[in-house]
Amino acid sequence: MLHAPAGEDACCLRLFCPALREADVLEVEDVGDTVLIAARTVAAKASCPECGLPSARVHSRYRRTVWDLATCGRPVKVELEVRRFFCGEPSCDREIFAEQVDGLTQRHARRSNALRALLTSIAIALAGRAGARMAGLVGAPVSRSTLLRILRALPDPR
Repeated sequence: MLHAPAGEDACCLRLFCPALREADVLEVEDVGDTVLIAARTVAAKASCPECGLPSARVHSRYRRTVWDLATCGRPVKVELEVRRFFCGEPSCDREIFAEQVDGLTQRHARRSNALRALLTSIAIALAGRAGARMAGLVGAPVSRSTLLRILRALPDPR
């Protein structure tokens, strides 16, 4: 959704969701109390996470859901179409891998890197019920159990 008079660099999505610069945004929809963004990746190649060899040979596509930082207090849900690639390195143990969008996705993650960092900060500061209330106020509703799980997953301080 680009605004023609302002140009591509001034697009609202580029400002509020900079991780989507590497994706083609298909649709932005108002779904009640949530903003839904449909997008797909556009990079010609992706690098194998195991051996680092770039590949352009597509295996398949699938749709994944990633929650991102809230915009104006409303949660942002990104439905992202990503591709699986064949790894062309014969000695690599990984035959097929899924591409990742820098700043938005990580393997198996359902929250963006920015949202995960925000929730980690809330979990460290408030944890449990108080943290869950604070997360809800900033547009990232999670349960107290989720915040405690985030807290337990952190490495021990030195």
